[in-house]
Amino acid sequence: MDAKNELFSIIYKKGTTLTQICKNVSAKTGDKKFTQKGISSKFSKGTIRFNEIQLMLKELGYRIEFVEDK
Repeated sequence: MDAKNELFSIIYKKGTTLTQICKNVSAKTGDKKFTQKGISSKFSKGTIRFNEIQLMLKELGYRIEFVEDK
């Protein structure tokens, strides 16, 4: 799975929407450009930044963790 599908899966499991997540993140960060339309566009273009995904995951109660393969 790619980042977009993983994120949307979590959003669905949490019973919310990308629009609501973006509104919450925007309110907390003061970034008025953090919108559903902008994030969707970045996913489509492949230009989404790591920190933007982190902010959305944090809003959902998740975090990214890197685990070394053994």
